[in-house]
Amino acid sequence: MNARAIANHCMKLSFYDLQNFAGKHYQNVYDYIKTYHPTTSARDILVGTIFTCVASDGSLSGKEADFVASFIGGYSYDDSLDTAGAFLSEDARNVVRDLAKKFPSEIRESYVSMCIAVLAVDKRLDGEEIDFINSLL
Repeated sequence: MNARAIANHCMKLSFYDLQNFAGKHYQNVYDYIKTYHPTTSARDILVGTIFTCVASDGSLSGKEADFVASFIGGYSYDDSLDTAGAFLSEDARNVVRDLAKKFPSEIRESYVSMCIAVLAVDKRLDGEEIDFINSLL
């Protein structure tokens, strides 16, 4: 998996194309979780992952809030800010890291690709976000 190439690809995508890219990978991971862990709430896991990603740099950009609102649905900017704040912890990042490591390689690639897409929506990846991505590999 080449995270840098995926990040470069995501940075070039329009908002709409980035949603499609993230959505494809979200669906791959969702289907895997539902197939192999039917009693687990795949949506809760993936929503938690998305909020952990946007909180990884300690802030929520307007573009990230817009992405969350349109991609997940049901979140205003204030709701997104509050929820991202709830996932702003090392414990939440460790859960995401542990999940990434437990998935088989093809699902891990989709999981990490989804995370990269979420982080790239504001067209910048700062050092904390890059470190977080690298910690998922």
